[in-house]
Amino acid sequence: MLGNNILYTHSLRVVDGWGIVVRAFLIGAVIAGVCSGSASAADTIIVEDWWNIDYAKSECNGKQEAALCKENAEQEVRNFVVETTTQMVASAECAGLSVVTYAGPQPSEVAKVATTKPYWSVSIDFNSGRHKQEWWMLHSVTLAYMKGEADPKELAKTVCAIVTARGATLLN
Repeated sequence: MLGNNILYTHSLRVVDGWGIVVRAFLIGAVIAGVCSGSASAADTIIVEDWWNIDYAKSECNGKQEAALCKENAEQEVRNFVVETTTQMVASAECAGLSVVTYAGPQPSEVAKVATTKPYWSVSIDFNSGRHKQEWWMLHSVTLAYMKGEADPKELAKTVCAIVTARGATLLN
C-alpha cells in the first residue's frame, strides 16, 4: 500500500534477474504517487442507504397501496443512489475517496472497517417522483454538517468537493 492507494500487482516472472522486479516496483510507486491526489486515508463517504429507504417509505404510510408504494420507493432510492455512486466513481473530483453504501441494519464488514476511521455520512431525504433530492452530510468526528438539494451528478460533485476540501474552509 502506498499513500492511500492499494497497489494490486500480478505475479511477475523474472526474466532478467531483479531488474524487472525493480522496474515494476518503481513504475507502481510512480503510478500510486500520481493517483494519490489530495485525499487522505480518512476520506471515506458512507451513503446511508438504510436511512434513505426508510425515509422514502415513510411517505407511503396511510396510502391505500402502501405495500406497492414502499416497494416502488425503495427501488427509486436504490436507482438514485446507484446513479450518485456511479458519478462518484467516474468523477476525477472524487479520486482517492472511498465510498461505502450502508444497507443496515447490521453493517457489512466493509462498513465496520470504514467506521473505525473518520468518515462523512451522506443521507438523502428521498421524495418519490422528484429529480432533485434533499440531502445532508455529517462528519463523524468534527460533526461538520452540510446540506442541499441535488440530482445524482450534482450530489456526487458537491459531496466530493466537500470531502476533498476543494471548496471554502468552514471555520465555525
